[in-house]
Amino acid sequence: MKRKSGSATQSRAPQRRVAGPAGWSSRWPAAALVGVVAFAARCIHLLESSRLPIFDRPTVDAALYVETAKRIAEDGAIPQVFFKPPLFPGALAAWWKVVGEDYLWLRAPFLFLGVATAILTWLLARRLFDARVALVAGLLYALHRSAVYFEGELVEMGLVTFLHTAALLLALYAATIPARRWSFLSGVVLGLGCVARPTLLLFSVVALVWLGRRRAVPALAGMILALAPVTLHNAWHGRDLVLVSSNLGLNFYIGNNAWANGRMASTPELPAEPARARRRAQTLAEAAAGRPLLPSEVSRYWLGRGLAYASTHPGRTLELAARKMFYAWNGAAISDNEDLNSLGRYLRLYQLLPVGMWLLAPLGLLGLLAARSRRPRELQLVRLYVAAQLLALIPFFVVERFRLPWAPVLALFTAWTLVQIVTRLRTSSRRLWMLAGAAALLLAACNVAAFGVRDSPAFDLDYKIGYAYQQKGRHEEALRAYRESVRRNPNGAPARNALGYLLAQRGEALDEAARLVEEALQIDPARTANYAESLAFVELRRGDLDAALAACARGLAAAPDARTRSLLQLRRAEALARAGRAEEAKEELQALLQASPQGEAAAEARERLRQLERKTQTPAGDP
Repeated sequence: MKRKSGSATQSRAPQRRVAGPAGWSSRWPAAALVGVVAFAARCIHLLESSRLPIFDRPTVDAALYVETAKRIAEDGAIPQVFFKPPLFPGALAAWWKVVGEDYLWLRAPFLFLGVATAILTWLLARRLFDARVALVAGLLYALHRSAVYFEGELVEMGLVTFLHTAALLLALYAATIPARRWSFLSGVVLGLGCVARPTLLLFSVVALVWLGRRRAVPALAGMILALAPVTLHNAWHGRDLVLVSSNLGLNFYIGNNAWANGRMASTPELPAEPARARRRAQTLAEAAAGRPLLPSEVSRYWLGRGLAYASTHPGRTLELAARKMFYAWNGAAISDNEDLNSLGRYLRLYQLLPVGMWLLAPLGLLGLLAARSRRPRELQLVRLYVAAQLLALIPFFVVERFRLPWAPVLALFTAWTLVQIVTRLRTSSRRLWMLAGAAALLLAACNVAAFGVRDSPAFDLDYKIGYAYQQKGRHEEALRAYRESVRRNPNGAPARNALGYLLAQRGEALDEAARLVEEALQIDPARTANYAESLAFVELRRGDLDAALAACARGLAAAPDARTRSLLQLRRAEALARAGRAEEAKEELQALLQASPQGEAAAEARERLRQLERKTQTPAGDP
């Protein structure tokens, strides 16, 4: 009996906890580990980035967001109708009021959003799979180099990824928790995700249907509550019916025109700088309509042009769609405004971070197709999330930052694939060989370098660094950066133009300067007007007035906007004045003022006109 009693006592004794990764990852310390790794990577990257001259010189989309946030924070100048989704610039404006124009602190909140997204990835994987997959998934996202980079930039994608991932997770919770407040909360976050980036609208519809009627009603109410302030603002202040933002039509046309390639926002009709592109798009649309247009009407005009191109060029449209699908699942970091392929030469941590789309795209796709979960219905919604994100992007164009919202889910499925392969290594089972073979095949297929997927953008990193140095007055460093850009990028027109202009400005190597700008004109005819203005400046410095006038004529024949025409007219007036043709110079300046009476060019034209008039006046007392 004693033996039996001892045996019973022994059976009731607590079992010793198993040490190792499974034991560590089975509790919340795993989430803490994911958070610490994500925070450390983003902090180091941010501090390292702060040493670059472009850190406080945002460009393209970042410049537009910063300028919008600054106007809202300092002047209360909220757009009457939002052209771009307003949540990110609104949040940035609120933070601007606290920290001012401090670019390190302006970025700080979005760093913490990246940490939160890594933890959401852990939560999502733990819900669908197990603790081991959750830990691996969280660490994969924490060390994803594109996430680390974009969450440190003044663009919307860090906020967008956080909200879209949170919306997915809350929809899963809402499906199993009886309290309707969870459905309502999931709807609010779905709506906020749409305000941050409206591509979530497609998944929002899917999620509402998936939740079922009883839960969809409070979720829809939450969505309406989140979307209503933006829609009502557009209706009240702009007298226009725009759900979130009015840039859909223009973005569609940019992705579907004769110059589109599926991965770049390109058309010679519009400048590269977003604010100028928006103004030019409105001018062209109103000229075509013959009347002023509301923002929604401008959007419809460009949407119509994109649809017209697609319908008249069905083969080309199918080719573009195939290219976009290729880019969506390619392992390269597809550059757009940011030269991601050159970052490693300047940022050591970015170069060392091991996780990229080279891993997440192929292994994530394999897991997406093959994974099994103890929650099969929820796994279905996660798969639909990726499909909806992809389908919402394909009509436009595909670059690295636009793929970030589904990177957490790809990290989840990549983790599942890796754990499956590792746990079966000792068994040599048929399933192991099938998984490993499929993984190897997809790794090879998704990392094919084709269709320019690894090309640098026109504004490559060396060029942007040179331009930032030039703005700071550090011309020697700017020259070195421009020369490095020319050396590395044989097709880089902007760097050649900038280098030639800066050399002429300094009065150095004027023959080389002219040659560089001519090369830029040959490489990129779409920017003929801009580069011809640079060439006119170089020729004026060389003293070749006939060549300067020829360059002005060349540029004016191609100039698409009033600003560029004004600059060319200033150069032409200067050349005419220096050639002794003062009356013609006056006529040119008067034509400039008649066409564009406001702005810096107009102010300079008035000053030059006064100077010419003083020079040509007859002195008092002369016959």
